[in-house]
Amino acid sequence: MIIKLKKIVSCSSEHPSYPASNLLHKPSPDPWKCAKPGEMLATVVFELPESSCITGINIGNYRSCLVIVTAATFQEPDNWVFILNHQFMTRDEAVNNNFRDRVQVFTKKELNPDTVERKFDRVKVTCMQPANLKELFGLAFITLINSSNSDEDKRNGVSNFYDNNHENKRLSDDELDEASTSQVDRNNLTKDENKCPICSKNSDELCKTCKKLSAPSEGLLLVKKNKTRDSKVKKEFSKLLSDVRFTLSGYVNPQRDEIRKKALKMGAKYIADPNTRDNKCTHLICAFKNTPKYQQLRGYAKIISQDFIEKCFGNKKRYPWRRYALSSSDRRAAESEEEVEGSTSPVRPKNPYEQDTDSDD
Repeated sequence: MIIKLKKIVSCSSEHPSYPASNLLHKPSPDPWKCAKPGEMLATVVFELPESSCITGINIGNYRSCLVIVTAATFQEPDNWVFILNHQFMTRDEAVNNNFRDRVQVFTKKELNPDTVERKFDRVKVTCMQPANLKELFGLAFITLINSSNSDEDKRNGVSNFYDNNHENKRLSDDELDEASTSQVDRNNLTKDENKCPICSKNSDELCKTCKKLSAPSEGLLLVKKNKTRDSKVKKEFSKLLSDVRFTLSGYVNPQRDEIRKKALKMGAKYIADPNTRDNKCTHLICAFKNTPKYQQLRGYAKIISQDFIEKCFGNKKRYPWRRYALSSSDRRAAESEEEVEGSTSPVRPKNPYEQDTDSDD
């Protein structure tokens, strides 16, 4: 079901011939454009007829590099929550006037999974174009969708991720990523690593209900058996993440600042402006997929959720990053790191006189 846009609450910039009110019409007669060249950011806030869940968004871009969609409620009008953050074109494309006004369809799996079940009555769209200051930019159209109870939403359920004609065919890694839209807790696998989060069957057999878990490799089983031994490794708490250089994406203050402070207290270093040239950023702490940094650092950095920082900080223990990876293919791979206990005081070096020696002949 398409959610109608009731009215425009505010607009930071609009061209007299291309006002933001064009976006209220379906179809839009003309795009919404910013008022004049040289602007780098423009926002428009819509009011919805009633509080609604947003499970899909269709966007027709007009020369914007980045489009961010956030939402709020009438009770908390200043508490904007991220729903979508998408890069439509690169900086080089904009600088070289290589504009392609793409139309992008975002379903539930591309949106912030923490928001699809929440209801909002205000939506803010932010368009950014900092690369080419000679061009007007904005949107050709935007359509909000609530398909919570539609047949289309049911077709996107986990039970239908297998092809009916190929019942025993394994899903690809990308398809497994898509299955995460079922709102299954991503951390259930870490809470009970031998159980499927949907049907609670052991992972040593292929689950016939969710078809999501397969028999773990011998290497993975070996890692699990050795966890008690690995947990004996200790490190000073303030240096627990000393080799981690991280950046953040998809989080807003105060949550963003809290995550950063906890990571810094464990010895991690914050990278404000990461790039892929020098590989200085080792970890991306990301709220959801398809953020600009997610697309930029995918394949270059370890992409994890904030739970990695929260669990390490709360339990004073460093866990293998794959348990908190955003990608299901990363979570399924064998762990290559060991658990490390954090100590509030510097770890005392071993006394050579206290170590075991060879037995007497």
